[in-house]
Amino acid sequence: MSPSTRVRCVRAPAFLALLALSACDRLAPDLSSREATSATELARLAPEARRLRRLTLSGPGIDDAALAHIAPLQALEALVLIDCDAAGAPGLEPLQRLRSLDELVLYDCERLAGAALEPLAACAKLRTLRLHSKHVGAPTLEVLARCASLRSLVLTGALDEGAAPALAALRAALPDCNVSAPQEPGP
Repeated sequence: MSPSTRVRCVRAPAFLALLALSACDRLAPDLSSREATSATELARLAPEARRLRRLTLSGPGIDDAALAHIAPLQALEALVLIDCDAAGAPGLEPLQRLRSLDELVLYDCERLAGAALEPLAACAKLRTLRLHSKHVGAPTLEVLARCASLRSLVLTGALDEGAAPALAALRAALPDCNVSAPQEPGP
């Protein structure tokens, strides 16, 4: 190699490895994953609607009104809701219009149980649902049994006493779905 074509490698300082590019749009304008904790932050994602693939929403600032801002995010493939206790059935309705939504994670969202999960049955592309709740009861399992597109259902937390028949019915209703669930509490 001639002296004029030598390549010199320079190591970047270690602190650069800790740089959170997801918060720096100028350095990483094409990132497809974002996080938000309020309706205002969620509304700011509208310009990224075409490229946003994964979204994590968390905290009390995520309520039904905030979730209404999800509708324009048509490229969204995965949605994670964590501790969104103010969100209910109206907040899940915009998910029905997301053409690419394949995966949904609901982690400790108190109001998202039972009949509040009904909008998920109309999510035609939803293949994976991960639901963590302190109490997974029969009403929740009965609604999830109507989510015909599911291929993977992971239930974590605690299965309510008496929910075993509903879990068996869910497994029968969704034979192509791999269902993972906690054990029902013993007597």
